[in-house]
Amino acid sequence: MPDMEWSQTIERALAASPGLETWSGHFRNRITELEDVSRYWPGERVQRALEIGCGNGLAAIYFSPRADRIVASDLAGVDMNAHSIGLEYARKFIDRMSIKNVELLGCSAEAIPLPDQSFDLVYGIYCLEHVPDRAKALLEVRRVLRGGGQTLLTVPGFSWSLFYPFVFHYELGKRIAGRLKRKFFPAQSQGALPAGEATAQVKVTSAGSFFRNYPHFPLPEPHGTHSSWGAELFYYRASNWKRVMETAGFTNVVVEPVSFLPAFVKALLPNALAAAAERGFKRWPAFAPWAQFFCLRGEAPALPAKG
Repeated sequence: MPDMEWSQTIERALAASPGLETWSGHFRNRITELEDVSRYWPGERVQRALEIGCGNGLAAIYFSPRADRIVASDLAGVDMNAHSIGLEYARKFIDRMSIKNVELLGCSAEAIPLPDQSFDLVYGIYCLEHVPDRAKALLEVRRVLRGGGQTLLTVPGFSWSLFYPFVFHYELGKRIAGRLKRKFFPAQSQGALPAGEATAQVKVTSAGSFFRNYPHFPLPEPHGTHSSWGAELFYYRASNWKRVMETAGFTNVVVEPVSFLPAFVKALLPNALAAAAERGFKRWPAFAPWAQFFCLRGEAPALPAKG
């Protein structure tokens, strides 16, 4: 099935079951990135692929026509500190789409309970930055890949982190406005909670609890597992992501730009104009280190024979 037709099928399913979307605008933001990442998929179809950090299952569903079998993994339970929503969303979404070649697995990327050299491809969509021990996770990814197997790991870039304070204050403002509206205009605030509120990692009930939950304010809290926003800003450079992959033993590492426009800019532009701007940035290699998001492509060397 052509990618565009399949994307539209997934979009219709989400429109009919909006509770399967983890946050408002998730599909619109992710689908163009998945389409871009699919350009690096090795061949038309692989036999066995592993996903780390499957979230609500969108990527596994999108890529399911391009693999004989996909094992989609994530932490089994809900853990908002690790940005994990568990596996229930993915299970419902996969069932809703009647996908038969995707299997769910509850595990951490740091300890994948699968045999050595058992996959042709390992991919992950914005998962690696949330893994506490990235070095250990990448060694596990290398272990389960056959010799010559490839990675497609999307991660945030320096530019994304640079804009993150603006996104943080925008989302925080929306949440505060939503609470004020529900308090002072309850009749106009019936129904589901606004995006981000239902799955908010912190619940603020007073000024004291606000500063306990946001100790770095007015700077944002780290998005991933770093100690501060500044540490993330430094870590997310393209050159550092390449070094991390090579240190884990991957060869032929390439850090590909996935997207350049911040989400709030995309939201203001017509789809066609945003797509044209993205294509324009990608034509100029000098802009590559300034991408909002990268795709880490690497190749696993063959493991030495045991014994």
